[in-house]
Amino acid sequence: MRFVVTLLVLAFTVHFACRGEVSTNVNAKYTVESVEVIPSAGLSSMLRKDIQSMVGGRLDPALLNEISRRIRREAGARMVIHRITRGTQPYHVRVVFEIIRKKDFELAVPKLAYHSKQGWSGAVDLTVRAGNNTMSVGAVNDNDEFVERLTGWRARYERTNFPNDRTSFRVDFESYHQQWTAATLGAFGEIPAGNSQVSGIYRWRNHLQPSVSIRLSRPLTLTSGVSLQHFQTQFPAARTESSHALVNTLRYQETWEGSDTSQSLDAGYSLHAASPAFGGNFGYTRHSITANYELRRGRSALQANALAGSLSGRAPLYERFVLGNSSTLRGWNKYDIQPLGGSRVAYASVEYRYRMFHAFYDAGALWNRGEEGDVKQALGCGVHAGALYFSIAFPLRDGRMTPVFLMAMNY
Repeated sequence: MRFVVTLLVLAFTVHFACRGEVSTNVNAKYTVESVEVIPSAGLSSMLRKDIQSMVGGRLDPALLNEISRRIRREAGARMVIHRITRGTQPYHVRVVFEIIRKKDFELAVPKLAYHSKQGWSGAVDLTVRAGNNTMSVGAVNDNDEFVERLTGWRARYERTNFPNDRTSFRVDFESYHQQWTAATLGAFGEIPAGNSQVSGIYRWRNHLQPSVSIRLSRPLTLTSGVSLQHFQTQFPAARTESSHALVNTLRYQETWEGSDTSQSLDAGYSLHAASPAFGGNFGYTRHSITANYELRRGRSALQANALAGSLSGRAPLYERFVLGNSSTLRGWNKYDIQPLGGSRVAYASVEYRYRMFHAFYDAGALWNRGEEGDVKQALGCGVHAGALYFSIAFPLRDGRMTPVFLMAMNY
């Protein structure tokens, strides 16, 4: 755990050390003369009031970014661009927010990944938008995120401004069939009788999750919902089981802009709590904390990521933590670390980017309750262009180091 604490302290030290420079607003000498939103959109009265309150104040890039995000969210836009032009008086400017609408019909590939030890993973979604309503349906074949390879389809409905601009409602449905590697099946067969930490292998899994998101403040959002899972176990006998859990996530997102430097922090705490009292067959508590920090200056960028979590009780395999895929502990094969996943995880990563090149260092441990965590490390480098990147990663261990080739897009 010491290396995780060290990396987190380093990241937040850099963050606060640079914040003084970032907070210096070189544009403060300019006064906002007028603000316009084009095309006109059905924005909430609160947002319209905040936009008009900019008139007569000093030009603040951080406020411009925040207003752009709020307009994008309320208008359901693909993006919002703010433009600044010269005003009618010296040191006065005009601000124009331009809304770029999302397409009513959109076919997208939200995830595509290749791991030379684990193969391909990907998803494709078709999205339809009508006002504040968004509906999507997609196909998934994923061997990256969980212990299992899941194949199937998913659907989602979301309504923003429900009932106001601070609240949104969402329903997710997923239906998958599972495939398991020989390593996972072998590890499951070696579990001592009476072990209550690991549930059975399942053939298919259906998931329904309604949730509500509330923006508590400008950077803070709370999402609460109910996860209803049904699956058919394969061992020791075929039967249908269910797991019903309360799911809560508190997320903090903030960006700080300066003249030539920008910082962003995306951190969250998630709690999954299941009990037989909810009508399911499982009782467990799953805590996880994530933090993603980025510092940009010119053409350089420094990223620091961290993950910590614990799982107590008897939980389905999809709730167990995984390390060693295309985004965590790169260079390792997750089936060589813990083929059944783990109930404890600690992970940190530092990545440096310059133009299209990047280099990274990953370190993490994945273990089960009652065991000692074995810290594993990896180094890698590669190139990226927009949302697509290619990397080669090396696991740091005694003996032969076999490189792992990675390709990913859109995440």
